[in-house]
Amino acid sequence: MTWLFAAVVALTAGGFLALVWRYDRPSVAKAAGGLLAWFVVFGAVSSSGVLARFDARPPPFAFVLLSVLGGGVWLGRSSFLQRLLAKAPLWTIVLYMGFRLPLELVMHLAASEGTMPVEMSYSGYNFDIVTGASAMAVAIALRLGAPLCWPHWRRMWRCSLGLHDRVR
Repeated sequence: MTWLFAAVVALTAGGFLALVWRYDRPSVAKAAGGLLAWFVVFGAVSSSGVLARFDARPPPFAFVLLSVLGGGVWLGRSSFLQRLLAKAPLWTIVLYMGFRLPLELVMHLAASEGTMPVEMSYSGYNFDIVTGASAMAVAIALRLGAPLCWPHWRRMWRCSLGLHDRVR
């Protein structure tokens, strides 16, 4: 099961680097270095067992959540991501969100094995599998030039991806 999760992570990271390679080639080394640092730091922390200590106050996992949230805000506001989003076609960004489909399948398997709470899978309260599957369908439709039935949905996608200044 661990190798399946690692495969999804590797494919997701590889997809991100492929996007950077295609649309912002000078930033590939920085993006790869950032991913590597992220994997090393969080891999070391998680394998140390520190994150399993829920008796500590505050729980160490809270720092992971805060760093993921802070890192996401920082990355979203960075000139690197703004350049990437400005150059990449919308369908490629939407397609990238398709990583959620295989991730949710692996998470369901983990819940079935008892490794993860069932509430975090689509058997419980997590329906990100719908997001992943619909992202793939919407990306294909965008790539083929099919008009979307509801133009305001396209605007919402663009705004949520930080492309609000490019909304048509």
